Amino acid sequence: MRLPFDTHIFPTVKGVYVVGGSVRDLLSGRTPADYDLAVEDDPEIFARRLASRLSTHVVKLGKPGQTVQRVITKNYFFDILPVAGSGIQDDLSRRDFTVNAMALELSSQNLIDPLEGQRDLAAGKIRMVSRNAFLSDPLRLIRAFRLAAAFDWAIEAETTAAIVEDAHLIQRSAAERIRDEFVKILQQQRSWDCLGRMAETGLLFVVFPELQALKKCRASSTGSADRFARSLGAYRYLEKLLNPQHPANVRQIYPDKGAENSALLKMAVLFHDIAHPCGQNRASLSRLAVQSAAQAGAICRRLRFSRHQCDIVELLIRTHTRPFYMFRARQNKIAAQKALINIFLKCDHTTDDVLVTAMAVFSSQRKLADFCRGLLQHYYDVLRPRAARPPVLTGKDLISEFELKPSRLFARLLRRVNQECLLRESLSRQQAVKLIGDLLKRQRKNRV
Repeated sequence: MRLPFDTHIFPTVKGVYVVGGSVRDLLSGRTPADYDLAVEDDPEIFARRLASRLSTHVVKLGKPGQTVQRVITKNYFFDILPVAGSGIQDDLSRRDFTVNAMALELSSQNLIDPLEGQRDLAAGKIRMVSRNAFLSDPLRLIRAFRLAAAFDWAIEAETTAAIVEDAHLIQRSAAERIRDEFVKILQQQRSWDCLGRMAETGLLFVVFPELQALKKCRASSTGSADRFARSLGAYRYLEKLLNPQHPANVRQIYPDKGAENSALLKMAVLFHDIAHPCGQNRASLSRLAVQSAAQAGAICRRLRFSRHQCDIVELLIRTHTRPFYMFRARQNKIAAQKALINIFLKCDHTTDDVLVTAMAVFSSQRKLADFCRGLLQHYYDVLRPRAARPPVLTGKDLISEFELKPSRLFARLLRRVNQECLLRESLSRQQAVKLIGDLLKRQRKNRV
């Protein structure tokens, strides 16, 4: 196995091993950006010497008793830890999965593979190192599915059975660690089947008990699919929309905003229906969306998502039903345009995310999904360019033209002008002044 860096950079190569995911990736033909090194010497001293040789610095990560020494270079960074247990063989036997339990000894360039990880790697199998793997660290329960999603591997039968038996242990893991592993699953281009397998083992419902109730609710009075299956179907369609290689994708008009944005979209679609009361269909879609948004926000906070991330997931779920009502009133073109403008004024640069969420959720209704696609195109072709134009009127203009004092009325008047600017191809200052004048006259008349 050829390493993409010169081993002479190390102060010593004896008793130094490249371990874990770094070896797995190298054997898979991938070039990792980071390398885990297990050293028999004091890792802190080794890291300082390495940093000195490379004219760089050491960053200490983790908490007392579980620290990692990170040496950062221009092209790579090295995470340096002590060899665990009595030696490298013992260290590898304590790891999670066989594909991660291999080491490359730098002094001899020999591969150390006591658990046949290379064989499982070639077969695309995820196999636990031992039956105690999940007892030692329950987060490995989710990590198994993260690896499956990232590499399109299968979790072998004995490991799957252990996940079913040990699923309840995930509750012992810190919320932040669960969040990080789950988000890594969501960031994969094709993760819907992975979530389905997580559901089959029961692990998904231990992490998100709110989804369990959807399993008991049919999606319609005539259909056999439950609401969880429908949500997972919407999630699957969202991944098609985000995949530039899929014929249904929206990438030709909807830019890739990054892995974090995709993960938040998937969170919104997965949880968009969690407030639906089983056996009842009388509540309006908008009311259910508000309730689901509140519950999804609570889930995000439970997993220690940032406030900004929680707000985005809630906004997407709360607002995604608006295109549905626009579709029902689509014969009135002006009303539909005004409705989209109101979404834009409320959501700003999240408007396109709302429309993509709606496309996924309503994907089973072809005409409605196509209608949402048309709104997305209109957003980019018309609303965004018009919103980028200089403002026709400002608060100073309201003061000078109408002798108004700053108040809540300012915001309402300027919002009305913004609506007209977005609705028309052009709006002159004179037209905007007349509009404000008419609004003020109407307000005074209503008071009288």
